[in-house]
Amino acid sequence: IIGGDTTFSDTIIISFTVIGETTKPIYRSGAKPGDNVYVSSYTGLSDGGLYALKNKTNGFKMLKDKHKKPIARLDIASKISKHANSMIDISDGLASEILHICIDSGVGCRLYEEKIPVDTLTAITAAEFEMSTITAAMNGGEDYELLFTIAMSDVEKIKNIPDVKIIGHITDASD
Repeated sequence: IIGGDTTFSDTIIISFTVIGETTKPIYRSGAKPGDNVYVSSYTGLSDGGLYALKNKTNGFKMLKDKHKKPIARLDIASKISKHANSMIDISDGLASEILHICIDSGVGCRLYEEKIPVDTLTAITAAEFEMSTITAAMNGGEDYELLFTIAMSDVEKIKNIPDVKIIGHITDASD
């Protein structure tokens, strides 16, 4: 099978797909009104790295590495999946991914700007490139953090998972 993402590059890039099985898949379509919306950590770091690479800026090594070598959050995915109603990785940006969950689940959502975790480096990079910090956190892709929803009744079951932050809640589609 040949296809998938295409983009310009000065080097050859090889990607691969791994196919497996699960006993309890978590789909985007499982969000329910009243669920809390969570993110597994900071977003916007990879986007900051992309800007630093494009502009050939000195420094910003951690951000550049975050963009060039993304790490899937397998370390917490199994802990979250025991309780999540819906889940998606953040590859196209937080705003885009919450929209996927809402559309596929037939729901709405409310996200709270002050609850979106923004790393200091994202804020510094946004200032350096004259961008809005919240825009970088909401629209930057390739972070591969997890965005997920969990019923209010299961909040206590995930409260001790490091880096997990509540950023909003699911509403009826009319909201």
